[in-house]
Amino acid sequence: MTTSADVDLAGLAARLDEAAVTGTPIPQLADAHRVDVDAAYAVQQALIARRTGRGERLVGAKMGLTSQAKMAQVGVDSPILGQLTDTTQVPDGAAVDISRLIHPRVEPEIAFLLDRPPTSGMPFTDAVRAVAPALEVIDSRYRDFTFSLPDVIADNTSAALYVV
Repeated sequence: MTTSADVDLAGLAARLDEAAVTGTPIPQLADAHRVDVDAAYAVQQALIARRTGRGERLVGAKMGLTSQAKMAQVGVDSPILGQLTDTTQVPDGAAVDISRLIHPRVEPEIAFLLDRPPTSGMPFTDAVRAVAPALEVIDSRYRDFTFSLPDVIADNTSAALYVV
């Protein structure tokens, strides 16, 4: 079993970051570098650290594979998590330039504004201040829009842009 210590986290994060910045697809990482889910989350953290190091601010989280049907299709029993930064938010009504994206796709979402982080045993609704419709632009950085579960986790769940 590959551990995070066995993977060049910074190197893989740099490859994903470069792909996003330049709009250039890269080969999938998980199989070639033996990245499992735990190592993929560590790559994602290194990717976000690169971005916050450039001045981006964390503003929220995103979930993927949230329906039971999609989880069953992919073979997981819980959603995957990614992070949103201030540079990925699109103002409501603004135009989106997709020329810098690789494989843009738009998905309808539900956005939750939380008063506080939910805690174990706390009903999620107790933490919710507001709910709003949202759109997410996903953009896999992988060639041919082909990836495994660890690949998509490492790629920050294909997060690109969002509007609430």
